[in-house]
Amino acid sequence: MDNKKEQLIAVFFSVVGALAILINLSIKGFSAENLLDAVKDLVGLLVTVAIFLVAYSISNKSKSFIDAGRMALEKLRKNFADLQGPEYDKTDYDPEETLKSQRMRYLFFKKGKYSKKVAFIPLEPLEQGILDIRISKATLVNFGIDSKNSQIDSLISGLQSDIYLDLKNYLSSKYTEKYEILNKQDIDNKASKYSNSAIVIDFDEDKLKIKGFEKAIYNCSEKALQIILKNKQKWNS
Repeated sequence: MDNKKEQLIAVFFSVVGALAILINLSIKGFSAENLLDAVKDLVGLLVTVAIFLVAYSISNKSKSFIDAGRMALEKLRKNFADLQGPEYDKTDYDPEETLKSQRMRYLFFKKGKYSKKVAFIPLEPLEQGILDIRISKATLVNFGIDSKNSQIDSLISGLQSDIYLDLKNYLSSKYTEKYEILNKQDIDNKASKYSNSAIVIDFDEDKLKIKGFEKAIYNCSEKALQIILKNKQKWNS
């Protein structure tokens, strides 16, 4: 539903409701008591319409930002052969169905020689303006590191730290007061849902606006990806 349809629906119900109240008033008679009841009914109608408009506006705003985030990740996927994700370029692509499908809720690294495809960025947090960049053991195995390598934990930690510090510096220079980084201790907590996250950034959508949010998602994701690919090249050399 777009803004024009939203306005038409609001006007339609307002007019129908007002007519119903006036017709009821004409049937009952224009006494002081009936007029007062009619005024109360009109106020109730206006409040209901206002609540509808506010609720729709909030919902529409949320949808706009997740769409902007998807567009950023779509662009990233098309620019880097290592990535795989929701197949935006398919003729039958349906973004609503994509979100319902567990296997399509992430931007992935493509399946490597020794592993399955690996989650890189989940889509759903984008609805709240959150960018969650994930690096796990599976990420390194995907890029050819032996899962039994005694150094794998330190490699994971090092890669996560590189991404965290690089993006922290980038954000502080480009997006002052327009973001918040989740506490690093929460990320390092193995019981946390962010235990595989290198960094979790909560952007201020109101300050960034939709285009700014899309650009921020792309730039941060690309910088993280460049760090990952640089390490991949080093591991495979």
